[in-house]
Amino acid sequence: MFLNVIQIAESFGVSESVVEGWVRNESLPHTLDRGRLIFDRAQVAQWAAAHGLAAQAGFLAPESTVFATGCHLEPLLKVGGIWRDVVASEVSKIIDRIVAGLPGTLPPVRQLLSQRLHARGGITWAPIGGGFALPHPSARIALGRDSGTLALLLLRDEFHTPDDNTLITRMFFFIAPS
Repeated sequence: MFLNVIQIAESFGVSESVVEGWVRNESLPHTLDRGRLIFDRAQVAQWAAAHGLAAQAGFLAPESTVFATGCHLEPLLKVGGIWRDVVASEVSKIIDRIVAGLPGTLPPVRQLLSQRLHARGGITWAPIGGGFALPHPSARIALGRDSGTLALLLLRDEFHTPDDNTLITRMFFFIAPS
């Protein structure tokens, strides 16, 4: 994962000019991309450890995933909700409503995500048997740690996945926090 100057500055609680000074004077690992400084997260973390720095916020803060903290799915389900008695023809609209409520994202990001989900192959349906599936975005998405969602859709009628025509009656739609 690559970060920009602003993300590095926010992670360490310093100004952008301090980060630029680290690049010039402290050999902070970086890459120039079309005139912009970008930073590999892993390299910056190693550099920071060697210089006695610890990030407390942002993309460089110590990772605390839902699985590392005991798999707390409840907050994600509160965001996405439980949808009962869903008509199969409305699944796409429900997914749009779930994306519209995605926390920690701006409207243009939600709109782009919705467009990607509606594109052919935009959702991996992942049937797991017994009429149950785990649909999720096909493309990898990095929206941030606070931007995940999980929704349970209980269908009123039969729904067949677009990919392989598998019959589904229940699904957990998710966008993993990243």
